[in-house]
Amino acid sequence: MHLTRAFIPKISLSFVVFQIIFICYGFADFYFPKPTGKYSVGTVSYVWEDKTRLEEFALTEESETKYSQENWRKLIVQIWYPAENSSFDKRKQLHINGHPKKLDHECHMYLEKEMPYLKKMVKQKYYFPSFVLNYLFTKIYTHALPDKLVALEKSQYPVVLFSHGFCAMCGLYTGYLEELASHGYIVVGINHTYDSSISVFSDSDVILYNKEYGGSQYNYIQRRINTWIEDVRFVLDKLEDLQKSDPYDILTDRLDLDRIGMFGHSMGGATTTQICRLDDRVKAGINIDGPLLGEHPTKRFEKPYMVILGEESLNRLSMPIPDYELQNRQLSEDDARSLKITHRLYNPLLCASLGKDAYYLELKGADHRTFCDLALIQNVSYLSSMLFCSFNTEIGSIDPRRALNIVNDYVVNFFKKYLKGECSRLLDDKQSQVYPEILLKAW
Repeated sequence: MHLTRAFIPKISLSFVVFQIIFICYGFADFYFPKPTGKYSVGTVSYVWEDKTRLEEFALTEESETKYSQENWRKLIVQIWYPAENSSFDKRKQLHINGHPKKLDHECHMYLEKEMPYLKKMVKQKYYFPSFVLNYLFTKIYTHALPDKLVALEKSQYPVVLFSHGFCAMCGLYTGYLEELASHGYIVVGINHTYDSSISVFSDSDVILYNKEYGGSQYNYIQRRINTWIEDVRFVLDKLEDLQKSDPYDILTDRLDLDRIGMFGHSMGGATTTQICRLDDRVKAGINIDGPLLGEHPTKRFEKPYMVILGEESLNRLSMPIPDYELQNRQLSEDDARSLKITHRLYNPLLCASLGKDAYYLELKGADHRTFCDLALIQNVSYLSSMLFCSFNTEIGSIDPRRALNIVNDYVVNFFKKYLKGECSRLLDDKQSQVYPEILLKAW
């Protein structure tokens, strides 16, 4: 009896302490790593309509014949750029949900427009209560601020396009895009509507990703790669218009369109490879953990090229895909075999065929989603870490900040060498082993 009485207060005190720690960690502000370049970062978004293409997922028999002008393919394009430290003159304050909000001089809310819809999607899929979602996604801050002046140090800056992974979106790669912009690049992120997780055009116009593949996911993405390629080429055309006259008066005459590169993750990496092959405006490209899709995927081209693959991602593809995953992704065994070939075999084959200025990298401990912000935001709170560990999120075993630093270093150095024409010790000295986590082959 005395033992029981003595034991109960200890349990209660421990429980209270645990709850306090849990709450503090749960609601603590989370900041993305500060970009390491010499520039601060600004950002601006555009909605562009391609009036040469109808949106296949918005069409019905009636709309195709009668209302086709209302169903053009439209994209959200977000641009990150090197910025002056002072805010853009025309923006006195940012209005959020109709109310003025004073911004911190260095930080901005992460995925501000998308976050309410993302919470709703997660709640519907996993049945998490609202307070759990607040633990997971509250008070996350990034460093790019809206509508700042472009840095005046140079008259123009090289341009790098970015294409996200299938069912992701550009904002989920903030850790990479802000870093590249801080080193003096105008980074153009393309949200591929209906294949991005969410596209918020306005409060009344929110488009989620298309769940109806009409067959296997593999066949679907093989078909959609052509749409993504056309998206990129359309954006390249629109950048020429933006260079002449930016409606926000931010980027007019600030883009160096003679020095354009591109990189992407997963299906965005596959799109990058095809754009390098098909469009002379893009001078160099990086494929991050993407398969090679579309027509003639291993056909060589005369451009600098880099592939960065995750070791654990490759290892998973060397093993049989579980039946439940085949069913979830509507894949046949033949589809799964083809997907493995396009990822594990085609990538080194293409690099070797290029003969020069080609780099093949494997990052130890990295899985497929190591290469997006999910790896970072799993540590937003104590609860998020527990939940990420409970699900197969393909985050990988490498420390996410270490992975971010390594990948950013290679991405920045690649474009530094091939867009700016500057020396890169990281790439030029092929014998040096700067990062033991990297297996590098170079031609």
